[in-house]
Amino acid sequence: MKRTTRVQIIIFGVIAMTLGYFIAIVGDNNLAAEDYFRESDKSLEHSQFNKIFREVMPAVVNISTERVVKYRMNDPFFDFFRDFFGEQPNRPYREDKSTSIGSGFIISKEGYIVTNSHVVARADSIIVRLSDGEKYDADLVASDPETDVAVIKIKPNKDFPTVILGDSDKIDVGDWAIAIGNPFGLDRTLTVGVVSAKSREMGAGRFDNFIQTDAAINPGNSGGPLLNINGEVVGINTMILGGQAQNLGFAIPINMAKDIIIQLIENKSVQRQQLGVTVQEINEQVKKDLDLDLDYGLLVVKVEEKSPAVKAGIKVNDIITHLNGEKVETFNMFARVIAFAKPGEEVTLRLLRDGKKRDVRAKLEAQKIVDAKETSHLGMTLANTDEGVKIVEIERTSPVYRALSADDIIVAVNRQPVKSVKDFEKLMDSFKERNRIYFTIIRDGQTQTIIITTRNPGFTFP
Repeated sequence: MKRTTRVQIIIFGVIAMTLGYFIAIVGDNNLAAEDYFRESDKSLEHSQFNKIFREVMPAVVNISTERVVKYRMNDPFFDFFRDFFGEQPNRPYREDKSTSIGSGFIISKEGYIVTNSHVVARADSIIVRLSDGEKYDADLVASDPETDVAVIKIKPNKDFPTVILGDSDKIDVGDWAIAIGNPFGLDRTLTVGVVSAKSREMGAGRFDNFIQTDAAINPGNSGGPLLNINGEVVGINTMILGGQAQNLGFAIPINMAKDIIIQLIENKSVQRQQLGVTVQEINEQVKKDLDLDLDYGLLVVKVEEKSPAVKAGIKVNDIITHLNGEKVETFNMFARVIAFAKPGEEVTLRLLRDGKKRDVRAKLEAQKIVDAKETSHLGMTLANTDEGVKIVEIERTSPVYRALSADDIIVAVNRQPVKSVKDFEKLMDSFKERNRIYFTIIRDGQTQTIIITTRNPGFTFP
């Protein structure tokens, strides 16, 4: 046999063996699939939640903020000279960058976005990222810390997708609740639950009226939409209780937020109405002291001069039992109805005075807005209010920047009452040699004391 023929036979044999090997593998694989499982050939019908996600998701945005915190450092060298010669002007500063993430949703093609006030509070820069990955610098239009609602804006360079606002009064316990947001920065995550309760008061502020849901909400969801089964926004996700993903999430009802959003866009602030009374809820002690057989209502403890309450004939020790025909169960319910009424609106109140019922009508007035006055003490802009001195703004270089916040109301310094900016200035002058200052403030409707020491890092009085 010729050598060439022998080589051809060997090559042919190798090729045949290789083909046989691959045929065997393919045959074995087909056999394994048929032996161990069955594959479906049915088409998949997606859920209503998937449809809602695809429709709403493009209008949900990721919000990231950055804030530069600048404060004076404690330096033993400068402390030594300060003790002998007073504060040194060249005392070193330290800067830290603080970042946060949140969510929001686009409400108009002009680029207006709704989110939480706490998501964008004090931010030096706000970056918005859309679902297509495009990033925009955003400007803060205005915010309302008392309700935790804020509006930011991006410059429109295309036709932005928008959400549809629903009617939060129509939802009920047991209805589907769908949250879309960016928990822990995980873009556009959808979670599903039900409406667990309505009108929850959580001690966050005097206007508490939250929708409670068991749809998982985590850090980063704040400012994102809570949707009904039609894919309409019925709430703004704002807070959680009991740690992360404990099925206790809370959202601001969109009906409460609608008018606030309009005012923030049009006026850059929110104008509320007032009756001109200070009240307290009926507790066991009040019931005992006044010999009352009531489990609801509010006791009038103060009536402002020349207020709508005075004009309506309301007096101290009156008990307000009904407002516009509705039983007054809590202070929050009363505060919401009054504050969010239309300018000049008349309300009907039922009073209990000396055991007798009487109905009165009061024409509400806008809350007084007092011009802010700059104080040079701590780099704060302050305004007089009926309760004390309100912090309008704090400079980042202020030594109290991280301890006090805008919208805090200072009611006392070292237990001395503060009724005006002038009072505050006098007290701060008298206490400037103290190493420790006690600020009694009202924050979100709650009274608390903030202690600031001149020797703690970050807090050094000039």
